[in-house]
Amino acid sequence: MMRVVKSNIIDPTQFDPTSPYYDPKSTMDNPRWQTAIVEFTEAFSQIISLETLKQKFTSEDLLLVRRGNRLSVMPVEESVANKLFKLIL
Repeated sequence: MMRVVKSNIIDPTQFDPTSPYYDPKSTMDNPRWQTAIVEFTEAFSQIISLETLKQKFTSEDLLLVRRGNRLSVMPVEESVANKLFKLIL
């Protein structure tokens, strides 16, 4: 499990032309990408497959199961988080 330590940080890699994450349309005055600092807190006892998540949650409940979304830091409602914890505890 991860805990968000700090959010809404302007991602500096978007300004670095040597970075694979460089975005030429992004400027210091108008940044396009943000990042977060996270901290590891504990490992889960099992992995929940994407197929299981798709069976248990709708795309409205959990953005991760929405077609076209990448695994990333994304908000999860507390009620959905509680359901996720029940799957692994």
